[in-house]
Amino acid sequence: MIMPGKTPASHRWTEATSSDEPAIIALMRDFYEEDKITFRPDAVGEGVRALLANPAAGRLFLLRRAAAAAGREDAATEPPLGHLALTFCFSMEFHGRFVLLDELYIAPPARGAGLANDALRFAADWARSQGARAIRLEVNAHNARARSLYTKHGFTDDRRDLFTRWLV
Repeated sequence: MIMPGKTPASHRWTEATSSDEPAIIALMRDFYEEDKITFRPDAVGEGVRALLANPAAGRLFLLRRAAAAAGREDAATEPPLGHLALTFCFSMEFHGRFVLLDELYIAPPARGAGLANDALRFAADWARSQGARAIRLEVNAHNARARSLYTKHGFTDDRRDLFTRWLV
């Protein structure tokens, strides 16, 4: 499914399907390495499969060249250039349903063309279309470039720390 947006004509965000799992995991491996996040292939694969199987939890989108997104045979085998994971949450503070921008990754060869800017516009449009009241995300304190990008798109630093307690 191709979602509307302001993506440059040369690229498209497409909703991922189960056949995209290997490509998603490859992108996540690169992203986690770059952002210094522990990558556990089995756990990541389990999460990807769970999200793909449960649209009520959110969606995964892949960034593809327009020719590949349109299914043009000569481009159909090209790997995607990035991924976007958007998941649903609920909060009293945020007046109900909101979207967590869980992951945004643009592969290095595709950077510098405004595709991360487009991803944030796409995410906002999609979240709005799903009835979300807000989009939240987390960003590492050391990632000044990402922090600047998010601020430029209207995200604000809540000045809170995120805590995690693993249950399994």
